[in-house]
Amino acid sequence: MSIEDMNDDATLTVGDLAARTGVAAGTLRMWEQRHGFPEPSRLPSGHRRYRESDVAAVRRVLAARDRGVRLEQAVADAHTLRRVGDSVYSLLRTRHPELMPHQMTKRTLQSLSHAIEDEYCATNDRRRILGGFQTTSFFAGAALRWRRLAEMSRSAVVFAEDTDDELEMPGRIQHVPIDAGSRSRREWFLVCESSTLPVTMAAWELPGQDRTPDRQRRFEVTWSLDPAVVSDSVTACTEIAAAAGYEVEGPDPALAGAAKVTSAGLFLRAVSYIDADRQR
Repeated sequence: MSIEDMNDDATLTVGDLAARTGVAAGTLRMWEQRHGFPEPSRLPSGHRRYRESDVAAVRRVLAARDRGVRLEQAVADAHTLRRVGDSVYSLLRTRHPELMPHQMTKRTLQSLSHAIEDEYCATNDRRRILGGFQTTSFFAGAALRWRRLAEMSRSAVVFAEDTDDELEMPGRIQHVPIDAGSRSRREWFLVCESSTLPVTMAAWELPGQDRTPDRQRRFEVTWSLDPAVVSDSVTACTEIAAAAGYEVEGPDPALAGAAKVTSAGLFLRAVSYIDADRQR
């Protein structure tokens, strides 16, 4: 990476990165030489400089190795995240191409989101819920619901561009402001980190809808109840946060290798909510 490509936030030295991750500076240099990771920016003097996102990436590699993943594979996964790190939807489509997308309106997507949230509340393990709302003006309509979700969860995180300085984020919710230029600004996502109902849903707003009424806006949507996919979604959220200068805790290692679950209750609830909304 050239000096022209260096971001303003690339300020960490190799010693800083070593101290933050527990990986010796010599080991970091060896990883760079052998695997091209982590990839530093270079000052004119040749000294390395790293970003906050590099701290998160190295920590993910360490967590993967603790799970028994080979270093080469862990680094390859980190490179994939670097390419799609500001988009939950892109990460799912890249790493899990078997997840076929479907188009739906915001109206239907909202019913599906409510069904997932309510089914998550009905489970006995509510570790964390993370949501992408595009803007805080869109979140405002869900603020009361999310206040309750946060109270029932160990933690809750909301990603939304800060378009309204008057909005007061509920106290138990961590707010990660996303930049208008981020790809996550065009997304709607919901991630429930739970051993009983691990579920992720990510939707990408189709372009060319500037004159479309809000509830008729169309999204391309994919979802999964696979704990490994949910774990990847949490990791993508940590990347979005790191790019914005915030730290969000990585996925629970215990969930990544858990068995897949099925939920007839979620399916029936989603059908019921969507049908009820169309009857209005």
